[in-house]
Amino acid sequence: MLTQDAVEQHIEQVEAIVDQLERGEGDGALAFQAHERFEVLRDQYRSAPESLATALDRLAGLRRRFEQQLDARLADVVDRYHALVRVIGQAEAEKAFVREALIRIAETKGEGTLSGAIARVSVERSRSARLPPAGSPERDRLVEIVKGPGHWEQVTQLSSSRLVAAIRRGVFAEHDQRRIEELLPSEPAHRVICRPLGGPMPPSSPADP
Repeated sequence: MLTQDAVEQHIEQVEAIVDQLERGEGDGALAFQAHERFEVLRDQYRSAPESLATALDRLAGLRRRFEQQLDARLADVVDRYHALVRVIGQAEAEKAFVREALIRIAETKGEGTLSGAIARVSVERSRSARLPPAGSPERDRLVEIVKGPGHWEQVTQLSSSRLVAAIRRGVFAEHDQRRIEELLPSEPAHRVICRPLGGPMPPSSPADP
C-alpha cells in the first residue's frame, strides 16, 4: 500500500505524462507508463479508498484527458500494437531457440543447473503424458474409465494435464489409475526454470513439453 506522499507522486507523474501527450510529445511507451500508474492508483483505491478520497475528481479528469489523447493518436496506437506483436513473436521464437540450446547443453554436461553472469537455469528432465488420438479405441476406453467412477466432473474435460493432476491427487482407485496410465503414452519433456543468480530455485513441478 502506498503512503500518502507516494500517492501524490503517482498522480503528479500521470499529470506530467498527460501534459507531454497533449503537447504532442512521447509515444505509446509513454502512454503505457501513465496506464501503469493509473493501475497502481486503482489498486490503492481498492485497498485504502480513504487515501484517494480528495483526489477522485482530479483523477477522473486526468483519465478523460488521457483517453482523449489515445483517441487522437489512433494511428499511433494501432502501429504500437503491431510493433509489440512483432517484438513478442520474435522474442518467443528466440526464447524457444535458447531454451532448446540450454536443454542440449545441460544433457551434454550432465548438469541440471547452468549459471550465467546474472541468472541461473534449472533443467529438469521428465516425461509428459499424451492423450490417444480422438476417435481411437484407446481414447474411447480412457473416456469410459474416467467417466465410470464418477470422476468426470473432477477432470472437467479430457486433457492430459488434468488427468495427470487428478492421478497425483489420488482421485482414481489404484486399478483405474493403472489402466489410465497404460492408455496415456508418454514422451520426453523438460522443465526449464530461470531465476536471478543467488535467488532460490522453485520446487520441482510437472515438466513442460
